[in-house]
Amino acid sequence: MMQRRAWRLPLLAVAVLAIGLTACSDPSDRQPAVKYSPSATASALDNMQASAGNILQGATFGLDARTMGALSSGLPAGETPNRLPRGVYVWNEATSDWLFVENSAELVLRWPELGDEEAAQLTVDWGATVDANDEAGTLHEAPQGATVDVTVGGASIGEFASSATWQNVPGCGLILEPASLDASGAIADGTSRLSLENFRLRIPLDSGTFSLSGKVSAVSGGDALSFNWALSANGTAHRDATSCFVDDVDVNSGSVDLGISANDDSLGLAFDFSDVQLDAGRNLRSVRLSGGALTVNGSVAVCFEGTLGSSGLLGDDLNLTFSNGEQMTLNAFLRSNLSAIASMALRGALR
Repeated sequence: MMQRRAWRLPLLAVAVLAIGLTACSDPSDRQPAVKYSPSATASALDNMQASAGNILQGATFGLDARTMGALSSGLPAGETPNRLPRGVYVWNEATSDWLFVENSAELVLRWPELGDEEAAQLTVDWGATVDANDEAGTLHEAPQGATVDVTVGGASIGEFASSATWQNVPGCGLILEPASLDASGAIADGTSRLSLENFRLRIPLDSGTFSLSGKVSAVSGGDALSFNWALSANGTAHRDATSCFVDDVDVNSGSVDLGISANDDSLGLAFDFSDVQLDAGRNLRSVRLSGGALTVNGSVAVCFEGTLGSSGLLGDDLNLTFSNGEQMTLNAFLRSNLSAIASMALRGALR
């Protein structure tokens, strides 16, 4: 089987690198309520990571460790090759595997009552399906709209719904590559709730806009955390002549819009990108970032304009303007705030 080149424009990586940077013409134009210095901006990023980690730590959202462990092992393969899994399965604690019980039009996963852990069940109704080819030309059943219901102790604690379409390529027909995917739902138990809102993925057949957006919210006790994203890239998909799957993508421009809130604190990041340059190996060499702003609790903290990666030094050609009037390159900001950045990295590694 051929190896497709991954789309090498790391939008998320760029967003992470830019989360201590950002861009607008002049922060004073937006009249920020608070004037942020470079060190205050770094502290705000560090505080947000700490707050988000504290909220999520220990939250189960109605699913105990046994259930989460089983789900992390993946869904059962099913009894019929190349078809979506169906039937009733019970989790075998001794073998840490799914045990097939009986046939069903749906996929039903059950966890028997164990000690003080209540019986749980996850039911997947695949809804309408289609047959689509994989890269080798083998037909597989693919869902067009699936729903998921989760119960614990006989009571429903969560529901999710999705819809999907698959690429219909001239000469190949339907293939196992999504053209669109939408999903939403929530799972809640007591004072904990985890929800997915307006998840939306769009992939053009050839030229057009690739986009990914949505929002995840979590409530645990009296704490609330949310993360929203809207990523888009304008470009052209190149397809393999035999399999018709995307082999490479040329991206020329796009935008990133991210937001995170933890209780009363919030961060927002938005910027456009263009002039995407790749090296001979099709890896990202440089990209121009413009028109963005990092906001802290609704106030613009820092703006940026420039090129990431052009000089060979990380952020040396990306100029930051902080709302207190200070200016520096991204490279200088990273070097002057190494302690805060190291603290964030260490905290993330230990969670």
